[in-house]
Amino acid sequence: MPIPIQIASIVFLTWLLQTHCFAVIQSDPMELSDRQSLFVSGKDGVHTYRIPAIITAKNGDLIAACDARRKSAADLKLQRTIDIVFRRSVDNGKTWSPIEILDPVEDGGCSDPSFLLDKSSGGESR
Repeated sequence: MPIPIQIASIVFLTWLLQTHCFAVIQSDPMELSDRQSLFVSGKDGVHTYRIPAIITAKNGDLIAACDARRKSAADLKLQRTIDIVFRRSVDNGKTWSPIEILDPVEDGGCSDPSFLLDKSSGGESR
């Protein structure tokens, strides 16, 4: 009996992701600093922070980002006031820069930050 198209597609995509899209990068263990809350909901005019992302840049800086949902926890479709905010640490997370808005807009916004790092050039993509 033939495999249904949907199951075959899922099996193929799983194989593709496992064999071609993910690479394990060896690195030295990182020392953990004290626990900190980088984005605290209910402060500075932000109802909810959601969808966190973090990356270690080629120079060793840590960059953390997330959604700043101003009026509610709802998605962009239901509210037009979501910004992506970020903070940077140059000392392995001991201290962090103030929260900055990536691209402030009055009506609309953006959502769901993610990072990619080009290890050959060191360029960051947000």
